[in-house]
Amino acid sequence: ESNPTNPYYLGEWDDHYIHDGMTRGDTLYAGCINIGELYIIDVSDKNNPIVLGHRPTPSNFSHNIWVSDDGNYVFTTDEKSNAFIGSYDITNLSNIIEIDRIQSNPGSNSVPHNTHVDGNFLITSWYRDGTVVHDITYPDNIIQVAYFDSYIGGGNNGPNNGFDGCWGTYPYLPSGNIISSDINSSSSQSGRLLVFRRDFQQACYLNGNITDAQSGANLNAANVEILNTSVPNMTSSNLTGGYFSGTPSSGTYDVVFSKAGYLSDTVSATLSNGVLTTVNMSLQPLVAF
Repeated sequence: ESNPTNPYYLGEWDDHYIHDGMTRGDTLYAGCINIGELYIIDVSDKNNPIVLGHRPTPSNFSHNIWVSDDGNYVFTTDEKSNAFIGSYDITNLSNIIEIDRIQSNPGSNSVPHNTHVDGNFLITSWYRDGTVVHDITYPDNIIQVAYFDSYIGGGNNGPNNGFDGCWGTYPYLPSGNIISSDINSSSSQSGRLLVFRRDFQQACYLNGNITDAQSGANLNAANVEILNTSVPNMTSSNLTGGYFSGTPSSGTYDVVFSKAGYLSDTVSATLSNGVLTTVNMSLQPLVAF
């Protein structure tokens, strides 16, 4: 724009209402909240924007969207109770694939608002859950590594099905600090601005394969749980028996493997921040009488 104080109209895309969107280069990433879908649009021709791909988001109320630094993934929020951050592989725009979804406080009906990609992390304003940080080093295995619950009486401190608390967050200051704005800090207190220093690091990653100890067949829908961690981390194996999990803090943990019709088994695993540790498991089938 030669005269930024006097912009002029070039064109528009008005197929659907966009609640929040971002652009990188000539690509628009749009959260179309009313139809509950993410849209990716080529806006190189301002008079004729072209849809490159779209798909529904987990709770069908697509509030915001952000693209990864390498351009291969996008992450979305649905501004609805009990909603998720969604993670999508967009390397094939004609076949956008959801590869993971996560909640900051499962079972609490919390409402996410805006998420931002910050390198290997997602920084999210999550209303009554506060400011939440997830590791997206592996976009198909999102792991929560930090949070600050700034709403008194909600989030991790109590019921959090509401639109109080953290309204927005911004992680791109030159200082590296993260700022968040609260609508209010409780039902009786007004809004405030919060400044956070970065006191988190990459998660500890765990993966492997689960098989039948007698036949060697891959076992899908087997459960994997890391005990005594600070955040819930129950996961299940996929159709090929593979699983992916992790935890925010390094240490030695008991990892429990279980599946209906099989004997459960527990192994000890030492996990380190920023390191992918592989633990395979063969489960013994129960003997039928």
